[in-house]
Amino acid sequence: MDINQDLPAIDSHRALQIWITENLKMLPLPERAHGNFFEECCYVVLHVPQSPKATQGGFSDLHYWIGKDASAEAREAAVSFVQCL
Repeated sequence: MDINQDLPAIDSHRALQIWITENLKMLPLPERAHGNFFEECCYVVLHVPQSPKATQGGFSDLHYWIGKDASAEAREAAVSFVQCL
């Protein structure tokens, strides 16, 4: 699996972006599904402040959530994606 090839595009106009790890790829989670995490899945969450005071190269928050019933492959993929981001 080439993690760098499978990295998603980051939308610089959105403050909050959530991806779900599915079939060893990161897929954008639709906004209507935000706030619903399932135990058999893994997620990567990126928050980039969009305030007027935020400067380029400023701080961002990057997290991952590993469901307790997620497969070992999904867990490894989520961790690898976070390390590459």
